[in-house]
Amino acid sequence: MSRLLSLFGVVALVWLALPAASQSLGDCDLNPNLVFCDVGGGGGGGSTTSTTIAEAYYCWGWGSAGECDDGDPRYIRYLHWADGSYVLPMELTNPPNGSILGTDRIYQLTCASIPAPEVWNVLETASEALPPPAWEASPPGQGVTGFESWMWFSGQTQLGPVVLSWTDPVTGISFDLQGRAWVGDITWTTGDGEDPTVYALSYVAGADVGGTSDDPATTHFYEVTSSDSGFDAGYPVQIEITWVGEWRWRESGGAWNPYQPMLNTATFTTNETYEVVQIVSVLQP
Repeated sequence: MSRLLSLFGVVALVWLALPAASQSLGDCDLNPNLVFCDVGGGGGGGSTTSTTIAEAYYCWGWGSAGECDDGDPRYIRYLHWADGSYVLPMELTNPPNGSILGTDRIYQLTCASIPAPEVWNVLETASEALPPPAWEASPPGQGVTGFESWMWFSGQTQLGPVVLSWTDPVTGISFDLQGRAWVGDITWTTGDGEDPTVYALSYVAGADVGGTSDDPATTHFYEVTSSDSGFDAGYPVQIEITWVGEWRWRESGGAWNPYQPMLNTATFTTNETYEVVQIVSVLQP
């Protein structure tokens, strides 16, 4: 029997064979069985010695079917005879594993579980290679009671975008994965009970979250000297930065899907001391 495979008007031959797996409709962890298609001879899809159409050659092909509940792309494939016609449910006595019997065709659904953690691993590794965050303030090294201490962070606050390639082992479809990260929040622990924090809610905002020496991210008033508070070497201070990220995907060469947040974060801290003194006026005769 000589037949051609056609899916959605595209002529193709599928020469794939994977072990069968157990599936159920609606399960986004499906790993459907790819049926072997051998137009010219015997194979996993049928038998040349069979006299019943139910055991003749058939092939699969994948097409987009929207998104799964978790946002991953959903794909559908229909069972075809080699001439491109749909296999009817009554024509197969033993459909391949994971098959769903429709009214006029047999199909399977699967979700491509795109590995977002792989994108985050690249970004996290890059963040770990950066210098530790520095607790920066003005006046530098020594604050004064009653005067504002300006605080900022001049380290890098954005990473990426980075692009990775990934091929879904079930459908054989290739994807591009793009991720980017930024410092989502910075907390200065001042040592006298205050913890001013600044936030950046987007990658663009992350460019300026740290502030500068001329435009500090936050300010703080010390009312008591560090020595009077029992810290002869200076207030124990800390800066803590937290990296957050987002990622998106596309079928290779296609249009990008919208960015979605990553669940991972990376936090780095630095502990230092900051002496705070008091200016005392002295009257001269």
